[in-house]
Amino acid sequence: MLLEEGCYWPLVGWVWDLYGKNRLLDAADNRVNGVLDPMEMRQLMVVGLWCCNPDCKQRPKIKQLIQILNFEAPLPCLPHKMPRIIIFETRLAFRWIIFVRV
Repeated sequence: MLLEEGCYWPLVGWVWDLYGKNRLLDAADNRVNGVLDPMEMRQLMVVGLWCCNPDCKQRPKIKQLIQILNFEAPLPCLPHKMPRIIIFETRLAFRWIIFVRV
């Protein structure tokens, strides 16, 4: 999955793609079958995707994570497609900041 020019994040992109197709548990490691029930597995994987959101402002706070992992709050509704990173040029602002400091 291409995030920005020349930067790939294949595992998270693959899992997020499965999430969007409602097949998230297809990404689960077979070695944990029977250790966690499917509801717990889905919960952990959705929380993992939420924490990997490329937009750091969309990532959860630790308090939210604890509540979800304790089944005290509902899972977030993540977008079906992994959000893209958008990088804005700030050269004008940077020059202005340098100008002000000089």
